[in-house]
Amino acid sequence: MHLNGHTLAAIPQRTLDAVVALYCEEDRWRAQVQHVLRRHVDFLEARTLETLVQLADMTSCSVLVIARHQSDYTAALRRRHPLHPLVLVSNVEGREATCLVRSPRDEVVLFREVDRGLGPAVSRASVSGVLEQLAIGIETEKRIAPLLRAALAFVYRARPPIRSIKELAAQVGCDPRTLEHHWRAAVPRADGLRLHDVLSWMLLLHASTARVRTANWSAVGADLGVCVQTIARLARALADLSLGEVAALGPRGTLPLFTRRVPPALAVRETLRVLT
Repeated sequence: MHLNGHTLAAIPQRTLDAVVALYCEEDRWRAQVQHVLRRHVDFLEARTLETLVQLADMTSCSVLVIARHQSDYTAALRRRHPLHPLVLVSNVEGREATCLVRSPRDEVVLFREVDRGLGPAVSRASVSGVLEQLAIGIETEKRIAPLLRAALAFVYRARPPIRSIKELAAQVGCDPRTLEHHWRAAVPRADGLRLHDVLSWMLLLHASTARVRTANWSAVGADLGVCVQTIARLARALADLSLGEVAALGPRGTLPLFTRRVPPALAVRETLRVLT
């Protein structure tokens, strides 16, 4: 779908969480980029930069197809949406490419690698975008104690993922037992989801994201500072999946398994219409 300011106004807010925004200044690459995106995600194409900036409120990430000297578009999005993940498709390489990246959530795909590189890059970036939406959702959930809201938002944004409740408590400046108390007050015991389980889910999700661009699970474990057996145990305990199945699903397939386990009290439900 192509959008301008008029058609954008007709789209309800918070309904496009798993959708990607596309802005393609390079006409010669438009058809190829659209073709690759259709294999992986739903996307909305903005014809103006102003529309693209507006779409960032509703989409999990933005794909910008830019030429060598057109990085002003990233600056415009950054001013309005500093945490919004970007996938930059460009012919810029080497040190010059690093100048395009402003966030650890950003991805750069070279024109010559679009066919095999754009899908995984969008997958990684869009999952980061959905986690940011979850963080924002929990921060605005007034029924939950402020300390727990801050802790969960931190968990969703943490890179690398938080490994233990003790580590999380240190990050937000409280005793681990205090966090556990607020969790028990917010989450009915019948839901069966523990605070430790949320941390484990984030580790599994980041492992599945790392696996997209990493040769094997041993390299993923080394990157995250855990052994492969730990990742395998979490995959089986949390999602009843083998590591092979996690790799096949990828992060976009793994994330919905977690969001379906999140109790209604812990997130604005509109933010969980993701990747199903």
